[in-house]
Amino acid sequence: MRSYKKVASILPLNAQGSSYLNGDKLYLHDITRVSDADGDVVLYSKNYEEIFGIKRKLSKDVDKRLAIVKISANGKSIHRAFKSVAGMTNNYAGLTTNSLRLLNDSTGKDPVEVELSPGSRLPFYWYHPDNAIRISIKLGLLSVILGVLSIVISVLS
Repeated sequence: MRSYKKVASILPLNAQGSSYLNGDKLYLHDITRVSDADGDVVLYSKNYEEIFGIKRKLSKDVDKRLAIVKISANGKSIHRAFKSVAGMTNNYAGLTTNSLRLLNDSTGKDPVEVELSPGSRLPFYWYHPDNAIRISIKLGLLSVILGVLSIVISVLS
């Protein structure tokens, strides 16, 4: 399933209150720094069914299960975790400035509209904006490869 959405830049909300969309700016009350939301794409909750083709079950552990969204614009793509907040509208996707910078066109202009589709976990973790997550997945895969290599060498000798 593919879906097209306008882009809203994520900004922290300093005052008390609920998240809201004003123009192309999305103010979130649960973040203090924009980098807190770097690994997320903020969407309206009903967009889950539109992107993934299945209805999301409401449960206590809904935040524990990651739904990865592939975001494409200008021939480039990134993978971010689906996050829904109150105050969003159906036709917008909230991205941080760092995520938008990765989707810039050749002139350096931020995309106005992005294409959303289901993504996969490996690119999400491999290119994650948080260094700790990105390094741990790469070191983990390297250790698995070295472990398999050592087993193969010991069996052959």
